[in-house]
Amino acid sequence: MSNQILPRSQLEAMISADLLALADEYGIDVPENLNRRFIIAGLLEAMQEQYGENPGVAALAEAANRGPPELPKTYNETVIAAILRNPVWLYIYWDISAVDLAIIRSSRRRQGLLTITMLDGGGKPLSGDSFAIPLSIDSREQHVRVPEGKRAVRVELAVNEEPEKRRVLAVLPKVPLPENTLDFPSLVTKKNIPPMLALSGFQEILRGQYLRHRQFTASPEG
Repeated sequence: MSNQILPRSQLEAMISADLLALADEYGIDVPENLNRRFIIAGLLEAMQEQYGENPGVAALAEAANRGPPELPKTYNETVIAAILRNPVWLYIYWDISAVDLAIIRSSRRRQGLLTITMLDGGGKPLSGDSFAIPLSIDSREQHVRVPEGKRAVRVELAVNEEPEKRRVLAVLPKVPLPENTLDFPSLVTKKNIPPMLALSGFQEILRGQYLRHRQFTASPEG
């Protein structure tokens, strides 16, 4: 017999045969075709009874049955990150600390701004090759259409607190982009594609990803 309380997550990861064998060790009579969740519930109860007199083990059992803790909605840090969803779309997400948020909300002009600047192979900004997306202060994510033929981009999260005054909150100095990728926009609409690619259904997957995450402009707070 096991000499420790197993957490629910470990029991749920077991195959049915192992659950039945463990139930047999604890003397649990399991009817034929009984649902796994009832077997797991019975095992947890039997373990609690077996080790219930030991406060430390009982506390461990209670903690194991509660499952993993819920992650906080914010870590109270001003940070920004990006993930290349596919060669067409860049998913950018960020968080703003309570202090920064209070400063922003105290300003009469509270327009967020996400600036994307194209970089050359050496990581230097390309002159005049950038664009900005207005954001709501409450926004925490944005899909951005990646221009073709670029090597890397710089991502900057800022806020326009007053006319002609911009405060940078967080920066991603360099986000590398994949090289030698397929021409996705033309592949999505192209009719005469290679037969093997057509049979794979890859074009429909690309079409869905390309159209589903359209770049948009959020309405800034007034």
